[in-house]
Amino acid sequence: LRFSPHAEYRKIHKFQFIYAWFFYGLMTLMWATTKDFNQLSRYNKMGLLKTHNTTYRKEFLRLMMYKIFYWTFTIIIPIIFVNLVWWKVLIGFAIMHFTCGLILALIFQPAHVVEMTEFPTPNEETHQMQDDWASHQMKTTANFAPNAKILSWFVGGLNYQVEHHLFPNICHVHYKNIAPIIKETAKEFDLPYHSKKTFLGAVVSHAKLLYQLGQQPKMA
Repeated sequence: LRFSPHAEYRKIHKFQFIYAWFFYGLMTLMWATTKDFNQLSRYNKMGLLKTHNTTYRKEFLRLMMYKIFYWTFTIIIPIIFVNLVWWKVLIGFAIMHFTCGLILALIFQPAHVVEMTEFPTPNEETHQMQDDWASHQMKTTANFAPNAKILSWFVGGLNYQVEHHLFPNICHVHYKNIAPIIKETAKEFDLPYHSKKTFLGAVVSHAKLLYQLGQQPKMA
């Protein structure tokens, strides 16, 4: 999947606006299988494990223990004790993960990968971002459906993505109160404040960007 105009283009990306939704459904299944191990390996190469006074072997064994517990609790135990044939348990497990993955993607993607957000890259010489941290958050995140109280409750305030990025330590119930202040401050400093009025509008914007990024870039 191609989520940035700076990412490598492949011909298969032409249809990503169609097949992306299926792969979104696989997101949490990847978390439950390979992603954590890949991240652990990356953290080890970056030297982050040493800064936390731990080792790769120790964290690998701990992670493996958690995985064994999870798969036992969600698959093995139901197969043994629930009055269902094994393949029905697996189907239920797959449906659970697909639903969860799709819901999470429909929350995360419209908050970042939409037509209005920017995709800045570091300076090739200094390897530094042009903007300061706060400005970067304003340019690369977007809110959606800020007046939808039930949706805001369901997603834990993540529809206020701008506020979530700027103030991650503030409880989400306060986002709606600080949003007007942030919007006014952004206007004062000539910074964007991205927001879609509806959730559907944000999803449509994401789909449009998927389509745009799926088109072959024009040669300079």
